[in-house]
Amino acid sequence: MLQGIDAAGNVHLDYLNYLDRDVILAKKGITAKHAQTHAFSKNFNVVFSETQSVVFQRGFVAVDATVRGKTYRFVNAHVEIEGLTAPDGTVAQQAQVAELLQELAHEALPVLLVGDFNLPPSDPDYKAIVSADFVDLWRLRTNGWHKKGSTCCQDEELLNEESALTERIDYIFARQHRHVGAPNFHYPVIVQLTGNDPDEAKTESGLWPSDHAGVFAAIRLRNDKH
Repeated sequence: MLQGIDAAGNVHLDYLNYLDRDVILAKKGITAKHAQTHAFSKNFNVVFSETQSVVFQRGFVAVDATVRGKTYRFVNAHVEIEGLTAPDGTVAQQAQVAELLQELAHEALPVLLVGDFNLPPSDPDYKAIVSADFVDLWRLRTNGWHKKGSTCCQDEELLNEESALTERIDYIFARQHRHVGAPNFHYPVIVQLTGNDPDEAKTESGLWPSDHAGVFAAIRLRNDKH
């Protein structure tokens, strides 16, 4: 018999913990205020027994960031993968996207929303984000139009020789001007991936830096009240 598992296959653990964090790193010279952490109310659970389970808590973190005199709300979110449900049967991903948009609905500052959303552009939840006046900066980029922008996913061990990135599920969104439908930024928009080139990204031992590629953008915010 395995320790912690009885003859019937039931799990009996004295202690089990799952920890997942989302962070925002600010460069020197950038002022960050009004930090916020938000845990989504609907989350996927792994149930081991009637009394033991692990909650895969997702959520977002946010700050008011001031760069060269301009302040905006920077939000980093992590949304559950597709198809998983909360204990009450609610589809976790759909509920989390709806909760995220509700939390940001009355934000007066320009919003930059980034993160691992675990959904492709064809997903209804992606369309819900765009319908809430957010624009996907990858679609507005003025560079690299021949690139697909796939960000997911390398093998779990990170040792696959060739890149296995086939899906675009990591995004940088910017919320458009609420009154006139104009973006809160100037063109051109430069968006690139990092960690996706095996010749540049891999360690000497052959590891990819992550199972996802990173996304970064260069934009210039409008200097107005929005």
